[in-house]
Amino acid sequence: MVRPHLVKINLTDISRAPALFYSIFAVEMFLNVVVVLTIPFLIIAVHRAGVIHPNFRWQVALSGLYFTIAALAR
Repeated sequence: MVRPHLVKINLTDISRAPALFYSIFAVEMFLNVVVVLTIPFLIIAVHRAGVIHPNFRWQVALSGLYFTIAALAR
């Protein structure tokens, strides 16, 4: 029985409480989707804010890109 878990979990642990593990898996996937969908709006908002130093804008944009790639990789 192969399931795409994001963390290496022993299958005997899953068999004890499958509903708990699959609900945690679903919440993690939901939060990954939320991150991927909201990071571009954060980058746009920071970019349009003219009072913020340009270097800080780059830091926010690159960290947002990093977190998006990390969420997609999971």
